[in-house]
Amino acid sequence: MEISPGPEVGLAWLANAPCLVGRAVGDFVFETHIIAASQPQRAGGIAVWEGEKLLRFASGVDHIGQLSLGWNQDKEFHLVGAGYLPAAALRLCLVRQGSRYTALASPDGHTWHTFAQVEFGSGAPVEVGLFAECNYEYFFPQPFP
Repeated sequence: MEISPGPEVGLAWLANAPCLVGRAVGDFVFETHIIAASQPQRAGGIAVWEGEKLLRFASGVDHIGQLSLGWNQDKEFHLVGAGYLPAAALRLCLVRQGSRYTALASPDGHTWHTFAQVEFGSGAPVEVGLFAECNYEYFFPQPFP
């Protein structure tokens, strides 16, 4: 795997987010452990790129403990599901079977909750990995001089 900003998807909040990505061919399971941020507007999770399309399973986007699954195409973001799992740390898992993605979340790594499923892409090879983001507009609401 290599550290890369990821492909340009037209979303300012993720276009330059630090990402750790690698190529995946066929079905896969990708799991990560995330410690909850102490403030909102800081998020992390799993991202999948197929060409110019992005699928993102994230924790902490707008609220601490918030989960969201969504995809981007033609510079528009489409929310598949959003929810809340109160825990100081979460495990996120994204399972790909063909073109179907299943997002699961766990507060302890033993009890897993199916969060959402979505058909995404064509089943072709993808770039998959971790991302971290921070909404700079939350911390700096005024433009820089």
